[in-house]
Amino acid sequence: MKIRIKLGGDIRRLQNDISAAKVTKVIADVDTELGELTKDTTQKMANRAPVDTGLLKNTISDSAHHAGALHWQILANLDTVPYYWRQNFEHKNKRYYVTIPVNEAEMEIVPRLQRVVDKAW
Repeated sequence: MKIRIKLGGDIRRLQNDISAAKVTKVIADVDTELGELTKDTTQKMANRAPVDTGLLKNTISDSAHHAGALHWQILANLDTVPYYWRQNFEHKNKRYYVTIPVNEAEMEIVPRLQRVVDKAW
């Protein structure tokens, strides 16, 4: 996925205000925001998931994983929950419990990261 962040305002002021420390802090803040978005998404998925034994819901709610700087993943243990994807597309009442939160996150990511970058400058 390609993400574009726009910086508005005076470019000279921006150039004078850039420092390695500030860039490092912005990267850390963006990483934190990505983590929050990932956790929000997994929580929405878990809340929407069908519940029989609770295994599916618990597996999803614990699936946000920080894989490195600016790299967050949603990891599902498909071995313990073999019907994970099938339920997403075929469940009568809880259909798209994964798809809807992921689509919402896709719409939120640019504005949320834009706010973090704008706050720095």
